[in-house]
Amino acid sequence: MAALRERNPTTTAVPARVRMFQATIRPQRLNKATIETEHGRLIVSGRLGQRHADLYEGILRHAKPHRNPQTKEIEAHVIDVDASQLRRVLSDRYSHQQMWQLATELREAVVEIYTPRVQALGGIINDIARYRVDGEILTGALAGECRVRWTIQLGRVVQEFLDKDIRRYYDPGLVARLSTGIGQAVARWLLTHHRQRQPTGGWYIDTVIEAVCGAQADATLRKRRYELRRDADGLARLGISLLSDRINLVDFSPGD
Repeated sequence: MAALRERNPTTTAVPARVRMFQATIRPQRLNKATIETEHGRLIVSGRLGQRHADLYEGILRHAKPHRNPQTKEIEAHVIDVDASQLRRVLSDRYSHQQMWQLATELREAVVEIYTPRVQALGGIINDIARYRVDGEILTGALAGECRVRWTIQLGRVVQEFLDKDIRRYYDPGLVARLSTGIGQAVARWLLTHHRQRQPTGGWYIDTVIEAVCGAQADATLRKRRYELRRDADGLARLGISLLSDRINLVDFSPGD
């Protein structure tokens, strides 16, 4: 855990707790949809699902300060990210164009959030530029490709998260490797909590599903339980244990 804390945070608590990213890998496009949870209120426009959350977490985790090319001074709220690191988070199967589409939808989204810690209206990402780094060729799974870097201006909402919200540290690639949107959403929600503060015996699975999806019809709830159990092995690698009707954190230090 100490080693992880020396690095950038993967995320903060609010996005998972207010359902900023839909619990699916095939999200709907929303228009000023209001979501109320015990942690606060969210009004969201745009298309944001768990694959977008994968990219968002990869960006935060691998961000480096951006220096103005002319003045050489660090620019506030502007970061550089190596695109190959983002692809390793998402999967080597993701092309630059697929990542760019996710980034485009992150930039298009507008969110309004009201929680005790964060009250903000704005975007997740304001601007993105990408450029090839001449003379740098990748090795490993991406061997032969030219290195590409993204320069990103973080949106006001993310600035507020990083300034005021509770930071969380884990390997975003382990969450991205889960096969279902519900598995990813549940993992992200659980990892905003501390193991020592969870209910005795863990949370009821149905309670957590409704925390990340909202109220569900019985048939839909059964389907979500089935999908969640498909990710049991991947969740275990994140320190999350699925029991008969409960789910709990057995270790809050999933490293990479």
